[in-house]
Amino acid sequence: MSRPNSKSTKWLAIVVGAAAVAAVVLATTIRSRPQASQVENGPFENDPPDREEEPSAAPDATPSIPFTNVSVSSGVDFIHRGGATGEKMLPESGGSGCGWIDYDNDGDPDLLLISGKAWPWDETTESQPGSGAMQLYQNNNGAFTDVTDAANLVADFYGQGVAIGDYDGDGDDDLYVTAVGPDHLYRNNGGVFAEVGGAASGLGDADVWTTSAGFFDYDNDGDLDLFVCSYVAWDRTRDQAATVRVPGTGLSYAHPGNFDGTHSFLYRNDAGRFTDVSAEARIHVSNAESGTPLGKALAVTFVDFDNDGWLDIFVANDTVRHFLFHNQHGKFQEVGEARGFALNAAGVSTSGMGVDAAWLYNDNRLSVAVSNFAGEMTELFTTAKDGSDCFFVDETVGAGIGWPTLNSLTFGLQFEDFDLDGRVDMLHANGHLEETISEVQPDQTYKQQSQLLWNTGARTGPVLTPIAPEEIGDLAIPIVGRATASADFDADGDLDLVITQVEGPPLVLRNDQRLGGNWLRVNLHGQAGNPHGIGAKIELVAGGVTQRRTLMPTRSYLAQSESSAFFGLGYHTKVESLTVFWPDGKSQQARVEAVNTAITVDREEASFELLANTAMAQLENTEFGAAIETLERAVRLRPDSGPALRNLARAYLLGGKPADADQQLTALPAGEANPPAGIVYLRGLAANRLSQPEQAVEYFREAVKLAPKEPTLHFQYALSLAATGKTDEAVGELEKTADLDPIHGGAQYQLAAFSRKAGKTDDFRRYMRDYQRIRKLKGAADALALEVCRYTKPEPMLQLESSAVRGAPVDLKWEASAPAGVPELLALAVVSMSDDGVYQYAGLTAESELVAFEWGADSGYQELAHTDRLFDEQPDSATLTVGNAIVDSPVRNKLQPEVGDFSEIALVTPAGGRLFRYTPDLGFTDLTTESKLKDATGTVAKWTDLDHDGDIDLCVGGPEGLTVWRNNGDKTFVNATSEFGLKDVGPCDDFIAVDLDGVNLGADLIVVGGDRPRLYRNAYGGGFAAEPETAPTWPDAHVLVADDLDNDGLPELVFFAPNKVVIADASGEVVQTLEILQTNINAAAIIDADNDGRLDLASAGNVEGEPTVCVWRNLGGRFDAQPSRIPLPKVCRDRGLQALDFANDGKTDLVALFGDGDASVLKNATPTANRQLKLVIRSYAGHPSSIGVRVQVKRERFVASRWTQAELPIEIGVDSIDKADAIQTLWPNGVARNEIGKPLSGEPLRITIIEFVRTSSCPFLYAWVDNSWQFVTDLLGAAPLNVSVARGVPMPPDPDELYVLGAIQQFADSQQRVKLRITSELREAVYLDAAHLLAVDHPTGSKVVSYDRATTSPSTGERFALVRILTPVQSAVDSTGVDCTAILAKIDGVYSSPGSLLQYPAVGYTRPHAIEFSFGDLPTDRDLSLVLTGWFRFGDSSTNIAASQRSDLAPLWPILEAAADGGEYHIVDSAIGFPTGNTKSIVCDLRGKLPANATRFRLSTSFEVRWDQIALADSVSSDSAAARAIPVKNAELHWHGFAALPQPSLDRPQVPDLTRISNRPHWFTSLEGWCTRYGQVSPLLTAVDDQIAILNSGDGVTLEFDASHLPAIADGKQRTLLLFNHGWIKEENPNSLPDRNVSPFPGSDAPDQDPENDWQAIYNTRWVPRNRFGEDHSETRGSK
Repeated sequence: MSRPNSKSTKWLAIVVGAAAVAAVVLATTIRSRPQASQVENGPFENDPPDREEEPSAAPDATPSIPFTNVSVSSGVDFIHRGGATGEKMLPESGGSGCGWIDYDNDGDPDLLLISGKAWPWDETTESQPGSGAMQLYQNNNGAFTDVTDAANLVADFYGQGVAIGDYDGDGDDDLYVTAVGPDHLYRNNGGVFAEVGGAASGLGDADVWTTSAGFFDYDNDGDLDLFVCSYVAWDRTRDQAATVRVPGTGLSYAHPGNFDGTHSFLYRNDAGRFTDVSAEARIHVSNAESGTPLGKALAVTFVDFDNDGWLDIFVANDTVRHFLFHNQHGKFQEVGEARGFALNAAGVSTSGMGVDAAWLYNDNRLSVAVSNFAGEMTELFTTAKDGSDCFFVDETVGAGIGWPTLNSLTFGLQFEDFDLDGRVDMLHANGHLEETISEVQPDQTYKQQSQLLWNTGARTGPVLTPIAPEEIGDLAIPIVGRATASADFDADGDLDLVITQVEGPPLVLRNDQRLGGNWLRVNLHGQAGNPHGIGAKIELVAGGVTQRRTLMPTRSYLAQSESSAFFGLGYHTKVESLTVFWPDGKSQQARVEAVNTAITVDREEASFELLANTAMAQLENTEFGAAIETLERAVRLRPDSGPALRNLARAYLLGGKPADADQQLTALPAGEANPPAGIVYLRGLAANRLSQPEQAVEYFREAVKLAPKEPTLHFQYALSLAATGKTDEAVGELEKTADLDPIHGGAQYQLAAFSRKAGKTDDFRRYMRDYQRIRKLKGAADALALEVCRYTKPEPMLQLESSAVRGAPVDLKWEASAPAGVPELLALAVVSMSDDGVYQYAGLTAESELVAFEWGADSGYQELAHTDRLFDEQPDSATLTVGNAIVDSPVRNKLQPEVGDFSEIALVTPAGGRLFRYTPDLGFTDLTTESKLKDATGTVAKWTDLDHDGDIDLCVGGPEGLTVWRNNGDKTFVNATSEFGLKDVGPCDDFIAVDLDGVNLGADLIVVGGDRPRLYRNAYGGGFAAEPETAPTWPDAHVLVADDLDNDGLPELVFFAPNKVVIADASGEVVQTLEILQTNINAAAIIDADNDGRLDLASAGNVEGEPTVCVWRNLGGRFDAQPSRIPLPKVCRDRGLQALDFANDGKTDLVALFGDGDASVLKNATPTANRQLKLVIRSYAGHPSSIGVRVQVKRERFVASRWTQAELPIEIGVDSIDKADAIQTLWPNGVARNEIGKPLSGEPLRITIIEFVRTSSCPFLYAWVDNSWQFVTDLLGAAPLNVSVARGVPMPPDPDELYVLGAIQQFADSQQRVKLRITSELREAVYLDAAHLLAVDHPTGSKVVSYDRATTSPSTGERFALVRILTPVQSAVDSTGVDCTAILAKIDGVYSSPGSLLQYPAVGYTRPHAIEFSFGDLPTDRDLSLVLTGWFRFGDSSTNIAASQRSDLAPLWPILEAAADGGEYHIVDSAIGFPTGNTKSIVCDLRGKLPANATRFRLSTSFEVRWDQIALADSVSSDSAAARAIPVKNAELHWHGFAALPQPSLDRPQVPDLTRISNRPHWFTSLEGWCTRYGQVSPLLTAVDDQIAILNSGDGVTLEFDASHLPAIADGKQRTLLLFNHGWIKEENPNSLPDRNVSPFPGSDAPDQDPENDWQAIYNTRWVPRNRFGEDHSETRGSK
């Protein structure tokens, strides 16, 4: 309390002068401020304003907020007495306080008023009426009754202020009353108070002058401690000496500078007894010079200004600097000066009297206000807008409160939202000290009007503006105002007031505003030691705006407001979220069902984590009643937890409360009604339980529309359709169910029933067959089980870390700069990476030149190569995309891997396309003309293997649609858009090609642009099919990115649309929607900004009209709704944002290209010790491009997963791990490779794949020899059911195969038993219809050779030849001039060269190649045969198609020709063929085919056939042989596994190594369908009858034969065993024809006339799913 000092009366003149100067300055400031639009209809309108257009300055009109003084009418008859007799004792000037307390716990606030008393030396005491030290008024619906006596609060002391709180934790509020003299503590015992003093309280009886006080929990121990302000060291004698006599008016109150300062008090609550910890807690502040106490405290409030979870203390001091006590875990440091709170903007201390704190701007800025003496403005200290620091700046003038508060003398000060518009206003209670002040200062009065400053909502500039006195009603009544306290005493939702005055009655002011604002009152029920939750921070979000309150009754001056938090909501009728941060740091969310009401948030002692885990266990145990109770508690803690809310709905549904389930689902917040298909499906189930079939039909119809791939939804839809009589529609949905889930027993049974009713006997038998198999497999299913799908299963409510080491997130930081020396660029791409991690770039300059360069922070720009100008005019847009598209495999051509392996650079513009290759030695090589890509025009381009033929195609998008330039594999490209089925895609602004199934067997296409995004599923066989029903919730977006955002192996899609970012999982369901401020998004990137292994999102657009990059942090499954923002100097080019480590410091930066060609590098300056792995991936034995590869880095529980969209960069954050258990690459042919135990030091890593992984061709044959299994050969290579030789052209199968095993002695044991094993160890299925041995007894010295081979004219049955006297070649030379006589002379595992191999992806093909050989003069009197031994490398459908697309390849089947010396060659056999797979012998009968005098032969082909021996032999009559069949005695089908297939060299066939056998192959998928169950299968193999044993990938069948019944071998004879089998194979390949399922196969669709003896129902009862060897994602899609 400032007033004239005793030394001079000049002080008053100084005040007047200062006020005048300030008035001039402020008037100038006010007059120059910008004007805002007129406010109509009060402070808010019916419709929400555009948040982008909030006013930046105060509006010209303010609302009417009238208050009515109901003191007398409500029954409040209190009169304050200060004991004034004219002696001018300083305590008389300060008045006394007030507080609102619900002393009787009836739910409404009662009123406590504090008074002084007559001085003990006043002889006229008896003549002065008084109210005692305090009076308590009970509230009865807004009427007050004096209950002071009944409450035992009659007391006689000089009261000052009050603190209210339940310090003893018994459930009712207690009182602490400060005084001039000893203070008083009152314990509330059920509405009757008892004073606790002396030793019982621990407070002592210090005879000091204390002022404001407050309860709060400073040490976070759960109970209420006490802070007490101490003013000055006062007594009557000192006061009399300091009193000022003003000429003409008499005495004036003494200046506080004439009194020594004092220390305030901090009392720790120790189980209801207080301990003075002021000194040890360091709240004593002394004068640095004198060492005496500095403080002169009049007011205090508590708020956690630095958000560290500990309440800090703000103290308003009179005439000395203010204090800010920073709470450091129960110890305080006074930081007022350091934090900018101690002094005003001029660096001067003021006469601080009242204090309050609030979030004035509804953002992160905390404002603290201090009221002051006349001539001093009310101070407003505010923190930084971005919350980056906790330093306060004096914004008094700028905020608009300086001029209005300069002349008033303010004590009580409060922030409250009095008009319920959602913004806190500021109240001032004014009144001078001196009754005669107007006589010396005409512009001052003793009684003064209170002031109400309205919050305009301005973000900058004046945020508070005074409301005219006539608009605030009785609040403007002039009084000698002192304390203020707020409460809603009439329970109408707006805040009412009490204002005390000196020597007079209080104003009890009812708020009678009628502006129509909505509101919410929040009461807290906390721990026993702090039941009101005093000190809790409450955050409320309505209309996207966050309001914050600290529940703190201690504020203003000498006062206590109601212990509730009040929120105005304006026009908003819904609260989006309400979060309570309890004083101990525990957070809790509360659901707000309605507005204009009071809610109580009960503190949940159990943690959300405990409740979540308990509920999951209860749901899994089918304890639905208990789960309901637990989940209800959990959602009270976190009502914004979508998984908890949805799980509660599931619990209601399963617990027999369908109505509650439906209500719960209906009430889900919009952002948590995910996935939409799951929500409507659950509502459909609820409708069924409520016997509402028509409603159920509508829900299920919507569900299948939203999730067309979910079979259970179709099944339930079918049942509801049937229940409403829509039979035909029901059958259609059942068929869809069976198609999506072939082992859905309910669908098969229902289809069988409908077929029977319709008289369709064959269909009935087929469906019943499948139903019987399913029942054997899965058992019977009840009705509840048929409802189960991923939508009914409980969701995890806790985010599980994918990292075992991931620590707390760090703040993302960026440093923007222009890369020095880099020319103006229209496009940029990474071409290669050196061993030290430095990238080499290709860029298109503004001059239309292509440049190659490096850039380093130290070295700057270094140009490596450039081209001439490519376009006459600068193109409007340009895209550079780099890919390994033209392959000359160095490994396959016996070169070093580093030789000739360079990627191609495709440049696409609206004006035309170009193709270049860059090499360090040659610079740029123009391949445009040869490649035929000049007409590739568009605005966006990417390399991707769309047709799964092993090489990457060029996809180009633009306004006219999508164009696919198919890679022919011969360095040329052709526009194949129509063949792909993509002719009518429509406008394409952006697109992504990625396998949404996650197994990398065919990329899908997602296109944005035009009306809405479109999905084109890979239909396999080189085509795509539009899927319009997928994800209708996808937004209208123009920018799209995709990658594995949750590290589960599946890609997510991210759509950037105006004002929102939508994230969809691989099934197409939306999993998160981010409402954003960013608009005009034209570029985006995926980046792991802090190297924690989780991918973040970045986008370029505008925020508030300014070019900005936003980065959304991946929090583990969900993204932070508040992005970090990086300002840009200019607007980014379309698709001009890239993520790569440009600075080469191990952190991914962002590079922005602008429309004028300039670039900006947003260097990643995030402080993190996490590592980054840079990868270069190359394969020389498979898919040559790394585009489309999925990379996973694994270490214990840590997984970081990426889907590559470019060759480079591949940058993976690996957290702090220093070693990878495995780095897995899943290639676009579905083959996974693992690098084991790789160290992660931060250095780049190159992964080079050289070993070829064989996925297709033939089953393997083993024989049991010498007590072990030994590999013999492969089988059925000529019997594919679905292999393509060209696009749409199947290879005809030859199911009969006769293989020569060898002499019986080699294979039969001592008991003449033979054991063989046939295995399916590749990505295929094997179909065995029949198998038996042939024992052929033939003349000694002769050899049995099978006629089986791969040929255009296959043989059938059990055909073999007998030959003898093999004559090796005498001379042999291939077409390259190489002499291969010695190579072909004998069978020794050394093979001839097949000629020049075609580069991958063609497999098994060469340039046309021939071998000319001779045996000398041929005997003309003998029947001759040619016996050839060798092997052939099989490809698969994809490699065959790749070869067929080449213009330089015309497949040449082997042709045998013969010629006489000097004569021309004549065809001997045009269908001689070649061995099917691994090394085998074939025979060609030369009888009657040779030209006269033939001496030379020529064998020509373009297939990769490698010959071991070519020999001439005499044919032996088959009449000399006897063949006997040996049937299968025993056949056991079982699991076998996968033997390693090493390939020591390319010229030798791969032979399985049974010492290295694994249960997992290199791929994840298999053919799906019904296979033969394990066990005895010999009845299926006895005859060719279409009763088939089906082996899937990893299976084996062991065959036992008994040869003991055979006769003894006759003299002159030898016995050879041959294996005959009749069967087929099917490969799992996207280009296979007609399908990739186990069925159909020969005879599969023929129903058995006798269902009881249906062989398929008996044997084929083992279901093999597609993802047999991979992770099952079906249960996690849509619920991540």
